[in-house]
Amino acid sequence: ALELSKIDQSHAVWSVTATTQGRRSAIKPIEKLIEKRLRDKLPEISVGFLPQPDNLPVYTTEWKMNLDEVGHISPRFSAVELAAAVLTKRIILEGGSAYQSGAKFLAVRSLDRISDRVVGWTASLYHETPQRCLT
Repeated sequence: ALELSKIDQSHAVWSVTATTQGRRSAIKPIEKLIEKRLRDKLPEISVGFLPQPDNLPVYTTEWKMNLDEVGHISPRFSAVELAAAVLTKRIILEGGSAYQSGAKFLAVRSLDRISDRVVGWTASLYHETPQRCLT
């Protein structure tokens, strides 16, 4: 089996979090993890939507991190797993009133505040049916 060195593993982790393409590529896996974790708690939520420009979210939460040097990221760190876990927990704990008011559509987006060196993902709940994401 081909194994990556610790430096290569750290670089791979860095690529997912530090690049816009990496964060956008991680949206679907994060959505799938959130959907799986919400299945028992908030079963009516539909995941994987692109909101219409005039459709404002009822609730939004985010998971973010400050970019740091490649060598400071553990090769075992999974930003995707951690982001999905934190976003799910916040949706359950903080987004309940939005859910009770009929917000049943969830969209995950990348958080790209590059000038501040802050990146991550947001999860938002919407009332109206947004457009289904095709990717």
